[in-house]
Amino acid sequence: MRVAIAEDNPVYRAGLVGLLHATGMEITHEAASGAELLASLRAGPLPDVVILDIQMAGIDDDGLMTARALRAKHPEVGVLLLSAYAEPTYAERLFDNGSAGKGYMLKDTLNSVGQLKEALNRINEGLTYTDPRVLDQLLAGGKPPPTSPLDELTARERTVLTLLASGASNSAIAVAMRSSPGAIETAIRSIYTKLTIPDSPDYNRRVLAVLEFLAR
Repeated sequence: MRVAIAEDNPVYRAGLVGLLHATGMEITHEAASGAELLASLRAGPLPDVVILDIQMAGIDDDGLMTARALRAKHPEVGVLLLSAYAEPTYAERLFDNGSAGKGYMLKDTLNSVGQLKEALNRINEGLTYTDPRVLDQLLAGGKPPPTSPLDELTARERTVLTLLASGASNSAIAVAMRSSPGAIETAIRSIYTKLTIPDSPDYNRRVLAVLEFLAR
């Protein structure tokens, strides 16, 4: 099976390539963004399945938009979207015009060759692969009611908060997420709002956000 990959984290991409080689797959293309992958595919050959990280190049749904563009031009190519979080809204958008030859997989399940091979084989056969956690939410009619303010955060905001909790500065977070300091500041302000952290000289909002994260 021929497989192409778009993943902007070079370390994770290298690990994914290693898993694919272990399954006997042929890697036809590697890219760091959806646009880069689509450009490289013009030269051929077309893969059987494309693996796309949902969030690339600082865009929350870059992989999803790439999947749509790819399937519109090459409907015979299968698509496997990777996400760090179970986001049923992304899965709904992926499957809204048909689920055949498409899959949605969580990154934390990519710890075995067998799991990845099963997903790719199903997609290549024109079937569907969906992580059970995402499927449960889809069958329940979408995302379950939030049990914590943290559940209101977007995938990008959760990543920012995770990096905050690690002690990273705004500039370090911007570098890690390949974004701009201004965009990171906007995301942090949104986090404060969603976590209802008061803007008061009596409190350190950054510390309170991290404490909320650690408590969860």
